[in-house]
Amino acid sequence: MISDEIGLTIMNDCDFEDYVFPSPHNVTQSCNQAISEANGIVGDYINNYDVILDVCYPSIVEQELRLKKMATKMSVGVDVCMTIERRFYFNLPEVQKALHANRTNLPYNWSMCSRVLNYSENDGNINMLPLLKRIIQNHIPVWVFSGDQDSVVPLLGSRTLVRELAHDLKFKITVPYGTWFHKGQVCMHSNYFIHPFSYQCLYLM
Repeated sequence: MISDEIGLTIMNDCDFEDYVFPSPHNVTQSCNQAISEANGIVGDYINNYDVILDVCYPSIVEQELRLKKMATKMSVGVDVCMTIERRFYFNLPEVQKALHANRTNLPYNWSMCSRVLNYSENDGNINMLPLLKRIIQNHIPVWVFSGDQDSVVPLLGSRTLVRELAHDLKFKITVPYGTWFHKGQVCMHSNYFIHPFSYQCLYLM
């Protein structure tokens, strides 16, 4: 998706050991420049949640929805405009009334991610593994979902972290990472870890 030159610059100039979410991310200027160029190339033409799908163009689909036309755009069996359609649908007054929602007539539209809550970018630097470890140690099974073609939560990152967590907890692999079939069809890929004595569980899907 990006050129070899930009990819090599990111690999050579970016030290992600100390990377932080707030800009300038605690990395060099050349690293920031390369990441910015990569985002510019990928941004408008790639669906980050499934890199092989087509993208949806909001201005076109919103016009179609206002005209009450069929807006569905299928790509590899997926409606890539679902996010736009959902936002349009849940902001219709009749839908909100039927759901008993927005009864106080809020001055802004419903959206998947709220800007009302003041999230801190620094929260993205928090290591979640100790929390997951405590949850598992309290005999609560943990199921980690990760997309095979997802650049937001990349599969290799999830597999690495789950394996580290399983190793730290002295879990044994009961089902090696592989394909999970249902009625002859590939459903997903999975990995299953379990503690040999306490039966604490950790799944990766």
